[in-house]
Amino acid sequence: MARFRFRNLAKYVKEARQEKGFSQADLSMYLEVTTQTVSNFERGVSKLPTKHFRRAATVLGLDLSVMIEKYVADEAARLHHYL
Repeated sequence: MARFRFRNLAKYVKEARQEKGFSQADLSMYLEVTTQTVSNFERGVSKLPTKHFRRAATVLGLDLSVMIEKYVADEAARLHHYL
């Protein structure tokens, strides 16, 4: 079982998606990725490709700077594991 590595950003995006009433399939269509990509991201199995941050922010009404802060926090936590 994969560790949940990207929980800050994933939770932020998932909650916004649900508040908008979008399914994972809806979001995947807007981001031009597979539904599996969105599912894996929300479960923390994989990262959301950074090239999709701006589009996700626009579609979901999120603050891009907050998304980046959460991404950095997730990466810092992941790297801290190796120290």
